[in-house]
Amino acid sequence: MNTQQNPPSFAHPSVVATICNNCGRNATKKCTGCDGAPIYTSPDPTVTYCNRGCQTAHWPSHKAQCAILKRRKKLLRAATLLKATLLAYRECVFDIDILQIEFRNGVLNLNLNPRPNHRRPYNTAFPNILTDNVIHKEAALAINQCTLAMALLGPLARLLLAGRISTIAQIRCSIN
Repeated sequence: MNTQQNPPSFAHPSVVATICNNCGRNATKKCTGCDGAPIYTSPDPTVTYCNRGCQTAHWPSHKAQCAILKRRKKLLRAATLLKATLLAYRECVFDIDILQIEFRNGVLNLNLNPRPNHRRPYNTAFPNILTDNVIHKEAALAINQCTLAMALLGPLARLLLAGRISTIAQIRCSIN
């Protein structure tokens, strides 16, 4: 729970003027505590203020929502770091003998060597010459890595989320 007594400071002024959440006048400043948090609903829950006085006056009403949005920001940062860690590891330790990466008819095809080269080292660097597309490369690096991701990233996730109340109730992965 957020025990902070004072509201976060202002972020840089927003580009578009909106309405102050406290007084209703034009506002150009956002709360830094929740600005940039992932948005799962519409409208955007980020609040704006016209000045520091309005932010301070509105803080008791905004404090709980701000704490939730701060947690979302922390989870997003953790997820981004975990993804980058797994992809960096797989880029150095790649064990699939791919001949070609091809995007055809909306489907990414990873064409494997039908006669695997048994002399090829088991864990080699990812063959970057196969694609320049970052999304295609990430898909190839992540293929068949569910167990590895949990084994490698579980301890790091626990460290990143230490002190946060979080539960993974269900994970569903669907690859079409």
